[in-house]
Amino acid sequence: MAIEYNNLQEMVEKAQAGNSYAFGEIVSNYNGKLLNFVRKWLHDHDEAEDLVQETYTRMFRNIKSYDEKKGSFSLWMFTIAINLIRNDKRNKTRQKTDTFSNSILEKIITAEDAEYTDLSYVKNNINRLKDKYKLPIIYFYYENKRYKDIAEILGISMSSVKSRIRRAKKILERTIIND
Repeated sequence: MAIEYNNLQEMVEKAQAGNSYAFGEIVSNYNGKLLNFVRKWLHDHDEAEDLVQETYTRMFRNIKSYDEKKGSFSLWMFTIAINLIRNDKRNKTRQKTDTFSNSILEKIITAEDAEYTDLSYVKNNINRLKDKYKLPIIYFYYENKRYKDIAEILGISMSSVKSRIRRAKKILERTIIND
């Protein structure tokens, strides 16, 4: 059962005061969502579970630093997770993961091209994009994040987010047309 906003705020305040039961309730509420998010990035299910566990450990250690005025709790949590993913990618050479479903790909490429294009080929091209282009695409199309939230997570301006999404779409279109 999802925690309602007021109840979530109350649970966060209790967790900030040291109530481990309240923190456990927060973890229970977000566990599936966070694990699914992390699995999109990591190839290995066990590694994804480890990274989610590390995310919760960092959240527990730093819960007192969370400030709702700076953004939603889920944004704070996902930011911790994405930073851990980036660190993991920096520390290990990892095979790129398949991060997009066919419906997301169909939104990215034009409808006309989608009929004539092997979507697994497009997925491979998306996975070959530089992170600076791939991350905004994933957040926008797959995670349904707003430009403002993507900008906060990535530490860039909203106009940069929009520009990177446009650029990624152009790169993909060009790659599809030229091949």
